[in-house]
Amino acid sequence: MSESITGLEGGGLFPRLQERYGLNSDPLAMEAPFYPGAQRQHALETLRHLCGFGDMALVLTGARGAGKTRLLGELVRSEGARLEFLRLQSGRLDSPETLVRALYQGIGRDRPEGLSAREALHAFMLLSEEATGKGRRQVLLLDDADQASENTLGFLLDSFLDSNRSTSAVPVFAGGPDLPGQLGLDDDLRGGAAHRINLPDFDQDDIRQYL
Repeated sequence: MSESITGLEGGGLFPRLQERYGLNSDPLAMEAPFYPGAQRQHALETLRHLCGFGDMALVLTGARGAGKTRLLGELVRSEGARLEFLRLQSGRLDSPETLVRALYQGIGRDRPEGLSAREALHAFMLLSEEATGKGRRQVLLLDDADQASENTLGFLLDSFLDSNRSTSAVPVFAGGPDLPGQLGLDDDLRGGAAHRINLPDFDQDDIRQYL
């Protein structure tokens, strides 16, 4: 006969989890605690380094529920004093023009008039290079990037690759395993112009350690 740990008797779920797994605090009361196992800490350190000093676009992939959003949140929490993060709502990026307007809004500026979307994005990249020169590199976070149009994703990636990549705003695309294809990246990631970080699925040991 199996014993349920979800009933209300004896105080509810947490006392049973505490008894069974020896927990010190209630995981359900925490605000999405970061789990460093299953290569998550390594992925975080890679993001930290390449966002600050790299010259490649970053592509974070993993299955649904793999912790991509939580990893990006930990990146912002730990590096917010050193880097300037601009979060873009991927689902609203249905054209290069909406991307350009979102970028300028993110830095509190009006979109330059009289410029095409490509010219305006190039101007944005130049501004981001100036910010890096002042000690504040910008990072463009596109969580659920596969919800944006492929045309818009390619537009941003191409603009970054045409910029001074060591100082311009670095894009971080996060999405499912098929995201590199949506970005138009081949097997060698355009000769190393992009770096992919793939989060493996959690196994039973990972789940036990997390709890």
